[in-house]
Amino acid sequence: MLNHARLLTRIALDRSVFDGQPQLAPEHLGKWIVLCERWWTLAEALTTTPSLMKDLEQASEEEKDLAELLRNHKIDEVPTSAMRSLLSSDPPLTPVIERLVSLAPGALGMADQLPQEPLPTADTPGI
Repeated sequence: MLNHARLLTRIALDRSVFDGQPQLAPEHLGKWIVLCERWWTLAEALTTTPSLMKDLEQASEEEKDLAELLRNHKIDEVPTSAMRSLLSSDPPLTPVIERLVSLAPGALGMADQLPQEPLPTADTPGI
């Protein structure tokens, strides 16, 4: 798990995944890594159907039947109290799940896309 965390953190940093919106924090990545390591068939299902995360987190918080939800999505994992605890813990993954499964950077605002070079002045060579 530690190697997985190091690898995904390095990739996330290289791809600027922690920048942009919606805000993705290291805690999101950590929670995703735990989910992938402990319940890999669930993680695999989430990579193809990220919208499922909303149903899972909602069912966990409302203490609904996770087993039935997983069966309905043909997921072989057996829900445990640890799974329910992780799914209902903060921070929720629903807002950032699509970015997590692809390790994609978030959408940047126009101000963030502008180059951060200083404006030329009278002292700038060539002016």
